[in-house]
This record gives sequence, structure tokens and C-alpha cells, in this order.
Amino acid sequence: MTRVAVDGRTVTLDDADLLGEGGEGRVFRYGPDAAIKVFSNPAQLAGRAKKLEAFPAGLPPEVLAPLGLVRDPNRGEVVGYVMRRVDGAFDVGRLAERGFRAREHIDADAVTGLFEHVGRVLAALHARGLRFGDLNAGNLLVTRRPGALSPHLIDADSMELPGFPCVVGHLRTVHPALYGRDLAKGGCFTEETDHFALAVLLFESLLHVHPYGGVHPTYTTLRARAAARVSVFSDDVVLPKVASRPSVLDDELRAYFEETFARGVVSPLPARLALGRRFRRCPTCGIEHAHKACPTCGIAPIRLVPARAPSSGLRAETIAERASPFVAVRAEGRAALFATLDGRRLSRESGATVDLAPYFPEDAGLRFDLEPHTTLVVSDDRAISFDHGTGKAHEIATPKRGRAALASTNGEILRVREGIVERLRAGTRAGAVLDGLTTLFAGRGLVLATYRVGSTRFAFVASAARGPLRQVRLAARTGKTRRTFALFDDRHALLGELTDDGTRDVMHLDLVDDLGHLCATTTVPMDAPSPLARAEQGALSAGRLLVPADGGLVLYGASRGAFSHLRDIPEAAPHLPALAELHATSTGDVLVASGERIVRLVLTP
Repeated sequence: MTRVAVDGRTVTLDDADLLGEGGEGRVFRYGPDAAIKVFSNPAQLAGRAKKLEAFPAGLPPEVLAPLGLVRDPNRGEVVGYVMRRVDGAFDVGRLAERGFRAREHIDADAVTGLFEHVGRVLAALHARGLRFGDLNAGNLLVTRRPGALSPHLIDADSMELPGFPCVVGHLRTVHPALYGRDLAKGGCFTEETDHFALAVLLFESLLHVHPYGGVHPTYTTLRARAAARVSVFSDDVVLPKVASRPSVLDDELRAYFEETFARGVVSPLPARLALGRRFRRCPTCGIEHAHKACPTCGIAPIRLVPARAPSSGLRAETIAERASPFVAVRAEGRAALFATLDGRRLSRESGATVDLAPYFPEDAGLRFDLEPHTTLVVSDDRAISFDHGTGKAHEIATPKRGRAALASTNGEILRVREGIVERLRAGTRAGAVLDGLTTLFAGRGLVLATYRVGSTRFAFVASAARGPLRQVRLAARTGKTRRTFALFDDRHALLGELTDDGTRDVMHLDLVDDLGHLCATTTVPMDAPSPLARAEQGALSAGRLLVPADGGLVLYGASRGAFSHLRDIPEAAPHLPALAELHATSTGDVLVASGERIVRLVLTP
């Protein structure tokens, strides 16, 4: 039983009214809609009294600020304060628990809406020169209202005010720059530290793991990993089974978290975080994700519109037929980009033509990279980008092994020069590789760099637009490399390597995601009956590999580090010439390119 004075009136607080207890004090129910916090450390009472008396008015209603002072009825000193009570609330840390979220039917869209709301509250505090300071899972309460979650920031008495520092910090949410700092000296908490703490809580709520959680062989504690910025984006960190991978997030949110926790660049949460519906739940594995196809199990309808012939499950239509063979084909959205070569004249699907005779000798061994309005033509010693809109040709300084060391995608041209992967349009560097040995591949906005030294294989993946190369951990290989190739979708790359071990040719396949994680790997002898031996003719879509086979199409997914058979599509067999190449469109159609003809296959599940 505790006796205090409120507005000159003595109040008895019974243990039956106790709402909660922490390191700073105890909170009791008071009246119909209020609560009283009574401090537990007598040594800090004088300082707290001055801070409470100076507490600013007119704060956002989501901040449970002091409404009145609570005093010792005998000595008159301030021992606590009155604040608004929030009934039926839970602390935000519960959102990181899968079981709680499932029982309460709280989806990821509701979570992002909640944190967007908290971000606005912090912005209002910052505009007044205030810092919340010790923002953690225990002092952000959540209540439900129709269609949304509402935030309530408690323990506001610990906020950092002008002249009154915040002297507490929680290890899980405090910025690593504050480790070892004497918080009582003030000036430690900033807008950046508030943003960092909020980002941690959102990350945990969406991915069910702390951004510096998991297990690392060198940095064995959360504090050590946070100080070294060894986050869950690191290849060396093993995530707990309960965690979701960052790949479930959309590009903007994932990039924000990577900037915050892997690179230490802290900023407010992305603007309009909760605009519209971002997440959906995979009906197969149950993971929530923000993509058209599940990045965890790869499940997505191959085609989202009904076929005209439901009895066969497939519709085929010829979309391009030319007198000269196609030298390059690429899917762009639902459409096909293609180029033909008649003698020395290059023709595009748009009708644009280019005479290559002034630029390349007849036996130059050319490669053609297609963009909607440009064509990059590359030989081993020259590269020309032809702009079909202006009719101009732009020469690009060609490094050693030009065909292998240049690639383009999504308007960006990438080049290996002096051991650095450069982005020519952006003027940035992606990272270091081995000069003279590295081969670049690019597609769907991703770049893949690979080389081999002896039996050791190196591969790196990155966004073609921004960010660093991320190394992929690949197994060693024996045998002579005969050729390499790569296939891409928006978030994955398939690296293929054909080797000769002295007795037979062997195909090695490694499926990686855009964060550098190895999703699946296999080795297939080329004389084996497995359709995976024809992976070079295949296409990637949502992390799944579609390959042609004698009996039609075969679909593979990634499961537990291996390729797993998902589906046979025998009705496609009549439309698959022996040397056909497949290209997956953004809507799930399959383009079959062979000789002088391109056929679109519309598939149904």
C-alpha cells in the first residue's frame, strides 16, 4: 500500500491497483481514466521533480505526458506524476511474436500503418526540439481501433528535454554510438537515435528477429554485432528458424533497413510507409511478403489470367516472325524485345535499323544487349550503344575481354575496369573483383560478377542501379570451365557453369537471391536425363526455374538448398523446338524463341 498526495488530497494506492512495475517505478490505476507513476529511486527524486515541473505542454496526444505532480503527503517532495491511462493495450514487442499476431489477426499492413503513425509523432516532437530518447518495446503501447492500431508512448518522463537529459537506454534499441557513453551528461540522444530505435522495433515486428540478431561465429553477442554493424543482411549471420528473411520486404523498405543497420546511415522511416496494401500472405508457406510471388517458397501463379482453352491449360500465339534469325530476345514487361541480323544490318522489333558495317568487322563475334530504345553491341575490343530515338551511336571505352567485362540492364551499363565494377550511367562503383578474369552478367536490374581461381569460385550480386556487390558463398569446382551463363528475374540470378572433368561435361547450377544468399545448388552430368541439363535454355520467374524438356516444360523451385520438381507441363511440347530459348514475362507468360519465330505461351496453374 502506497500513500501519495495529488492536488493536495491524500490518495491510497493499493497493490490491487498496480498496473505495472519496472526499474524506474510502479504504475497504479487512478480514477476512471488515469494512472499514477511513483518513482522507486529516492536519489533521483530532486532531479525528476525539476524535469516534471519544466515539462512542455501541448505534446501529441499519443505521448502520455505528465498531467499533474504526485507528492509525498508528509514531506511534500515530488515522487511521481499523473498521466492518462490506456486500457486494453499491449506492448509493441508482442508484434514480433508470430503466435500473438496470428491469434490477434494482425497483419503486416496493420504493423506498417502503426509505425507510420509513430513516425509522425516523433516528427512532431523533433519539430519542438524534443527527443524521446529511450524508445523501446516496453514503452510503446498499442491498442486496437476499427481497421488500425493506435500507438501510445509511455514513460515520457524519461524524454530528453532542453536541460534535462534522458539518462536511460535499452540495449536492444539504443544506437550503437551510445554504447559506453555516460547518458547523464546529456546531448547523447538525437533525432537519429530516435529514428534508429523506431527502425529496430519495426524490423523486429515485420521479420521476427532483431536486426543484429541471429548467430555469428566471431561477434557472439548482440552488442558486438551492432557495434560492428554485422546485421542479418550479412552472409555470416545464421537466422533463427522463427525469422523471416529480408527478401519478404519490398525494395524501398528493405533498402531502408539495409542502409540503417548494415551501413549505419540512419534516417526517418520511408515516407508514406503504409500507403495502400503492401503485404500478402503466401497460401502455401504462410509467410507474409510484399511481392507478386512468394520469395520464400517461390509459389505464384505462372499466369494470372484464365486461358481461353481451359481443357488444355495452355494457349499459344505467334507474336513475331521474321525472315532472318533472332540474335537477341528479351522480355520487357509482357512484351518481347528482339533483334535480327540480315547480313550487316541490325533490325529491332520497333522497326529501327542500324548498319553495323562501319563499326564492326564481319567476324567480330558480337553480343547484343537490348533496351526499349537502345541496343548495346559488344565485341571483345569495342562496344557501341545505339540510340534508336536519336539515331546516334555512343562508343564506350572497352576493357580487357570486352564481351565478358561489359553488361547492361535497366538503362545502366556496367563495366569491369582495373578490378572495379563500375556503373557508367550513375558514375558509381559497385565493388572490387579480379581484373582480367571476371565475367559480368546483367538482367532485370541485377548484375552478377563471377570468376574462378583454381578450384575456388567467386560470385557477387548487386543491384545494377545502386549498392555494393554482395559475395555469394559457392562450393569449389574441379574440371575445366567451358562456358558460363546467367538467367535473371527481378530478385534472383541463376549462375550456370559447364565444366569438363576429363571424362564428361557437367552442368553446375547455383540459384542466388539479390542479397547474395545461395537458394539452391545442383550438379548435373550433361548426358543425364535430367531437364536441368538444359537450364541454359530456360527462364527464371519468381525464383523458380522453367526449362524445356523432351516432354514439354518442367518447373523447378528451391527447397532446402536444392532444386525441387514442382510441375510438368506436357501440353507445351508441340511449341518447343529443340534449340528453343525461354523468356518469362512480368505477367507470367512464357516466350519461346527459336530461329525466326517467337511464340507466347499462356499457362494456367
